[in-house]
Amino acid sequence: MAGHIFKFLRVAVELLNAARPYFERLSRKKAPAPVAAQPVTDLTRWQPPESARPYVALISTVERQHGIPHNLLARLLYQESRYRPDIIDGRVKSRVGAAGIAQVMPLTASSPGYGTPPLKNPLDPFEAIPWAGSYLAGLYKSSGDWKKALAAYNYGMGNVNRAIKSNGEKWLQRMPTETRNYVTEIARDVPRLQKASV
Repeated sequence: MAGHIFKFLRVAVELLNAARPYFERLSRKKAPAPVAAQPVTDLTRWQPPESARPYVALISTVERQHGIPHNLLARLLYQESRYRPDIIDGRVKSRVGAAGIAQVMPLTASSPGYGTPPLKNPLDPFEAIPWAGSYLAGLYKSSGDWKKALAAYNYGMGNVNRAIKSNGEKWLQRMPTETRNYVTEIARDVPRLQKASV
């Protein structure tokens, strides 16, 4: 379905670009100075939403610091919280008790492992974002694969390791639907992960 949406959006962008000269002529008739044409945004690449603006610089810094592919942490946080203020500040929690921008479970926050220190306040995005980057990088170091690290962030490294042990290369197909969707949706939007096979 997402492919159809992107195809529709591309066609819409092409139509807008084709109609641009007409609209520019109309603009010149109404205004003494011509309006400069604005380039149409590339709709095929995922970008953080406007609500992520307060966090984008920090996310980029954390991605660089931990060697995380560009926009992977940003996309993970979008998957977790959609950058909704009511989720970030804790007014809305998940049905299983995960909280904050990174949707961290209390037990994971207190003893995350993988070289990551405990997270004191999951509702503070400026503490939770560096924590989430450190934790994701630790999961990657443990698994050697970004898709496995994503699955582990969502479902736990122990569950991922058991799926790999019993299903080999088809490990992701044997994960719960939520985890399969989590990994494939994020990977689809991060170019470096699109080429990696599961």
